Amino acid sequence: FQKRENEGGIAKMKWDASVRKKQIQLRAGGKQFDRDGVIGLLMDETIKSGETEIVARFHELAVQRGFEEAKEEKVEEEEDLLSKITSLANAKKKNVFAAMFKRDEMTIPKDAIVTPRAESKDEQIKQTASTQIASMTAVRRAAMIRGVFPPKLYEVGFMFEETMLKFELANPEPHIESLLNRIRAFDQVMTYLKTEDLLLELPGKRLLIKYVSSPFWKDDAQIYKDFEKHFRIIRNSQAIVDTIRDVAATDMEHGVVARTYGEVVSVPDYLLQVMVSSRIQAGLKEASDRLEKMSRSTEMKELSNPERIDIALEKDDFDLKKRQTLVSQHSTAIEKLFKRLSTAQIMLDEAARKRENMVRLAKKFKQKPIAEVIEPAHRLDWMERFMIAKAAPEATPQQEETKYYELSALAHDFLATATKSAMIIIDEMAFPNHQKSIKPVDERVVDGRAAEGGRGDKGLR
Repeated sequence: FQKRENEGGIAKMKWDASVRKKQIQLRAGGKQFDRDGVIGLLMDETIKSGETEIVARFHELAVQRGFEEAKEEKVEEEEDLLSKITSLANAKKKNVFAAMFKRDEMTIPKDAIVTPRAESKDEQIKQTASTQIASMTAVRRAAMIRGVFPPKLYEVGFMFEETMLKFELANPEPHIESLLNRIRAFDQVMTYLKTEDLLLELPGKRLLIKYVSSPFWKDDAQIYKDFEKHFRIIRNSQAIVDTIRDVAATDMEHGVVARTYGEVVSVPDYLLQVMVSSRIQAGLKEASDRLEKMSRSTEMKELSNPERIDIALEKDDFDLKKRQTLVSQHSTAIEKLFKRLSTAQIMLDEAARKRENMVRLAKKFKQKPIAEVIEPAHRLDWMERFMIAKAAPEATPQQEETKYYELSALAHDFLATATKSAMIIIDEMAFPNHQKSIKPVDERVVDGRAAEGGRGDKGLR
């Protein structure tokens, strides 16, 4: 290990990639290790592996010479189909799908993918049946890993292992090692080093899908360029991005559930879609009339329509920034006024509280009864209610019943209020901040390249 640390060139890069891969695996499991800790862990694993091999070899020698008895090998009975299906979750934990990501079998023919079979009865088949099935399985598996499901390739149905692989590949949150192996199978250019660099910024399938489907990208050329410049994947970057999009289309959340939801709401939203289409057509007519008006001016006659559109967009961007600045100034002024209003309201409530206490004291001196009314505001003081209920005695059965009834009522009231508040926030998610009933306390930019990665609400949290 010391020799590997002191190496240079390609050997050093491979060693660093192995260390980073192990660090990513540990980080995915919730364990944080620095480089020295990861290397120490790798050393321990290598030592344990060597000890196991040595012990096994000594056992073989001892059996040969008659010092020890051979261990009886357990004969595993063939599982039926039902037991295999029920053990699918356990198989996922054991990561049995890692063996399916073989780079030497991950090539897909450039032509149309078809199931290998004889075209005529007289045709001589050079391959045996088993070789034909193995070749077909490799091609089908390679297509599945890339998120491609040509109908002709699967018209004969799925084998059980392929069905297991299909469910595993649709998992929206696979194990980080399985995801790494799958990405490496996309193309030969995806080395360990480049794949790990990609997963260091996007450590998960959901984040990868958000990256390729982010509204930040205006066109495909922009994301291809970012993939080459930021992740330093120059060759075949377009094919890799397209493959990730195919994977997104077959993902359980982003693909299957999203398409199912679209099909479900397509009928009730038909007339709503008609309204949206009519608005878009009206907007296109407005922009066309505006462009026609611009073409009549002397300065615009010699320009082409794309050039006129670029000039119009520059004017619109200038006007948009001007309006945004004005709205920002007014928002700042409103926030200052709102803070002053909140302070004044707190002072008003405090003055009302002092006066109420003095009125009660006057009643006490006059020996008049003081009404102890439970107001709605008292029920919303969660912390004081909880502390009083927690400190309440429970020496007698009646005291115990009163204490735990209050704790139960407190939990029920809190959850009901929180649920209503959450529903209001979700229902008004599309509203601008000044129209929301519950306004956000703070807005911050999401860590990392949030806009490019499609994270947060327009890059904010």
